[in-house]
Amino acid sequence: ADGLVRVLWVTLYLCAAMAAVGAIGLAISTFTEHAIGAIAAVLVIAVGSEVADQIPQFAVERAVSLPLGCVRLTEKYVPRPSGPFDEASAGEIARQVTDALLRSGFALPVPPGVAVVGTGGTLATVRAMVAAGRGAPIGGPDPLIKVSLLREILATVGPLDAEGRGRIPGLPGARSDVFPAALATLLALAGVGGIEGFRYSIRNLRWGLAAEFFG
Repeated sequence: ADGLVRVLWVTLYLCAAMAAVGAIGLAISTFTEHAIGAIAAVLVIAVGSEVADQIPQFAVERAVSLPLGCVRLTEKYVPRPSGPFDEASAGEIARQVTDALLRSGFALPVPPGVAVVGTGGTLATVRAMVAAGRGAPIGGPDPLIKVSLLREILATVGPLDAEGRGRIPGLPGARSDVFPAALATLLALAGVGGIEGFRYSIRNLRWGLAAEFFG
C-alpha cells in the first residue's frame, strides 16, 4: 500500500536471557500497534539474544538470532577488557560478526527502501553520550544514529582504558569494558548490511517488560 515501509529491526543485548524473550517480542509488537499503516513488514535480527522462535509472527519475513552479545565477544576476543581496545581485537570481532551474519542466511545487504530500527543498550548509550556532549538529545523520540557517528565514538573510546572510558559523560562505568566490542559489532553489521544509520527506538526489553506488567 502507498506510504508503507519495511523495517529491519536490530536488537543488541549484553547476553542471551531466555526469560526476556517474550518481553522483547512484546516490545516489537507494541511498535507495530502504535504505527498501524506505517509498517508493512518487520525483519528481525536479534544480535546477542536467542529470540528468533519467540517473536510474534505478525508480518515477520525472517527472524535470525545470533550469539553475538558484547559480553561474549569481549570475553573471547579482547585479551584485556580493562585496557585499550586494540586493532587486533576490533578486526577479530568484525571477522566473527561478518562470518556469523553471512552464515545465518539472513538477507543482507538491506534491500532498498527498508528502514533500519535499532534498540538496546549500545544505541541508548550512544544517544546518552551525544546528549551529554551537546547538552541536548539527538532530535526526536526515535533519532537516526548514523554509522559514521558510531565510528567516531569508537575512535574516541577505543584508545582509552576502561577507567578512562568510564569517565566519559553518558557512558556508564559498568559498560565501559564491553562498549567497544558492542560498537564493533554494530559497525560490522552495518558493513555487511550496507546500513548507513540506525533509527533508535525506545521499544526495547524494558518496554516489553512494562507492557507485560501492565498488560
